[in-house]
Amino acid sequence: MFRKYAFLSLLIFINSTLAVAKAADQPVKIVKDSVNRKVTIHIDVEFTKGPQVDYLFLIDNSGSMYKYQQQWAKNSEILVDKLKSSFVDFHFGVISSDSTVRAGELLGEAKFITASTQDWPSKLKQNMNIGTEGNWTEVFFENTLLALTEPLVSGANHGFLRPSAKLSLIYITDGDQADGMKPLEFAYRLTSEVKALDQLEFNAFVLTESDRHSNSCLPDDSIRSGTAQNIIEAVRIIGRGKAYDLCSLDPEQQMFDFVESIVPSASTEYRPMEKIDNIELVGNVNLATLKVSHGTQVIPNDQVLGWSYESKSNSVVFSTDIAWEIQAEGTPININYELL
Repeated sequence: MFRKYAFLSLLIFINSTLAVAKAADQPVKIVKDSVNRKVTIHIDVEFTKGPQVDYLFLIDNSGSMYKYQQQWAKNSEILVDKLKSSFVDFHFGVISSDSTVRAGELLGEAKFITASTQDWPSKLKQNMNIGTEGNWTEVFFENTLLALTEPLVSGANHGFLRPSAKLSLIYITDGDQADGMKPLEFAYRLTSEVKALDQLEFNAFVLTESDRHSNSCLPDDSIRSGTAQNIIEAVRIIGRGKAYDLCSLDPEQQMFDFVESIVPSASTEYRPMEKIDNIELVGNVNLATLKVSHGTQVIPNDQVLGWSYESKSNSVVFSTDIAWEIQAEGTPININYELL
């Protein structure tokens, strides 16, 4: 049961006077509003966790990237929808290709996004909309390593990179790594200083086919061979990921394929780690007002698929067959009702 993890705080609000009682054998916090005769019970429950993935996007923010950023923003809904229905414990971070301003630093109001970030889909889109005012000389490999090593990994980027999480790198650019670090050196440093190869994947949306360039899809000045040769070579060396065509004739289908490859399937379902005890209610319950929820999920009053009320013990009894919907880590189960 939950007793070994639990605490109880009984908070009774009576004419602005707060009385508190505590015990260590129940996983509940009870708030009783005696003026409005309402009671809320918060149940702290530890749920199973899915695979951990730290997604790091390096987005080219030079002047030629406007239309590609807009296209990516439109198709990112596919990624958001997949994550909403997945069981992934994710971190999302965004850095730019600019080596002159905040090189390697995570960008955005929220430096990295998790499922616990309020309105995370909107915040993720905001973070990815980094604009096109960056330096025209893009830097990819060096900025990636700056973001994932000291001093930034324990400084400005602290908390993003988790030791037990898989690292998923995603580049979005119409350019290439023109000078400086070579693909082999980048792959070596990435796998020796940041993550072991089996905990790493590398995907890139770049120019892959030189014979299909048109006036609407032209390489920037860092492209010397018609394609993003150095980035494509780094993806090949890592061997876990793919170079996607930034100018794909079917970008939506390509995005579906990409999302399926980077969002892992869970080996278990989202559910409480242990059976939930019967929860004894406080006072005379108006059963017509009794509601149970878990974050955004309303748990049905159903003996098999939800909860039921046991009058003898004045308790809510939880079924073991509830189809739990994934919520942010730490989300309690709430019982709300009015008193007679």
